[in-house]
Amino acid sequence: MIAIDIKNPRRENWREIVPQSSDRLVSVNMVNNQIVTEYLKDAQSQVKIYGTDGKFVRDVQLPGIGSVGSRAVARKSAPRRTASAAWRRSS
Repeated sequence: MIAIDIKNPRRENWREIVPQSSDRLVSVNMVNNQIVTEYLKDAQSQVKIYGTDGKFVRDVQLPGIGSVGSRAVARKSAPRRTASAAWRRSS
C-alpha cells in the first residue's frame, strides 16, 4: 500500500505505507486510526493491523480456518468511517 500526495503525484514522491507481501492483499480499511488489512494465505484469511505510519501492530487471531468478509461505510452523520467484519467458518 502506498501514499500518493495528490498535489505532487510523481512516482518518485510515492511513499510505501504497508510493505508488499507474498500473500494476496484482499482488502484495506481504516478503523480507529489504524490500517486493517486482510490477506489470503493458503486459502485462509489473515487480518493484520498497522499504524498509519505503516508500522506493524499485531495479527488478529481468528477462531479457525475460514474467511473474513468486511466492508467500510462512510456515514454522512458521522465524521469518520466505520467498518464491520464477519467470520465464515469453512466446513
